[in-house]
Amino acid sequence: YLGIPFNAKGIDTSRLIQHNTAKTTNAMHMLHSIDAQQYSFGLGVSLRLYRTFIRPVMEYGLAIAKLTAALKTQLERTQQRCVRLALNVTDVTATTPTIIPLHLAALPDMSLRATILQFKFVRRAHELPPTTLLASVVDSLLRRQQLDREWLAMTRNKLWVEYKQALHSPNPPRYPMKHTIRSHLTKELETRRQQFPSVARALPERRWDPILFLPASSQARHRLVKWRMHWLPSFPLKKCRCGVSGKTPN
Repeated sequence: YLGIPFNAKGIDTSRLIQHNTAKTTNAMHMLHSIDAQQYSFGLGVSLRLYRTFIRPVMEYGLAIAKLTAALKTQLERTQQRCVRLALNVTDVTATTPTIIPLHLAALPDMSLRATILQFKFVRRAHELPPTTLLASVVDSLLRRQQLDREWLAMTRNKLWVEYKQALHSPNPPRYPMKHTIRSHLTKELETRRQQFPSVARALPERRWDPILFLPASSQARHRLVKWRMHWLPSFPLKKCRCGVSGKTPN
């Protein structure tokens, strides 16, 4: 129904993710065929095209789907595949690191992204006017003696739990939804900084990196991106003209 497959138990999440990831990869390949990659449009434009037009294809239905760890991994691999196409890496078996492009474009992991989408859906379902269809469905679910398992799992969303706690705190934030989402994005950034030295040396905040949009020639921007990804200088490192011997990227 409406592009979401169902089986006897409800939403067929495996088929949904398989369909979404295949469609996403095909759409990114189509963009790549018109030179949406770092050596033509530039990495910044290519990642913005992915974020605006391609990623929503993969996100369709995630707000109401119960994802297993394997399905989350499949989503993350698809995102990495799309980022590699933006880097003009067309080999399907390539293992080119994508953590720096993800950080440059402030793109979260798909696992966190799915959790955020589900949180927004649950919040909207609870705060819509009672005359709307979705609010009526939620009201009927809450009136049951035994809550539906899928709905119960959705209401256990960690962002939704923290959002309700923030609402009832003595000093609630002005924008509790934005505050809750931002706190989890910040936690993810700190985890990345601890796990990847290259991210630790990049901007210490989650934002669109200026080297992707500040005025610069294509060659200069390309070299800046390579430098940020620690692909410059090339290897093996040679002795610098100033006399300093070659060092590792770390």
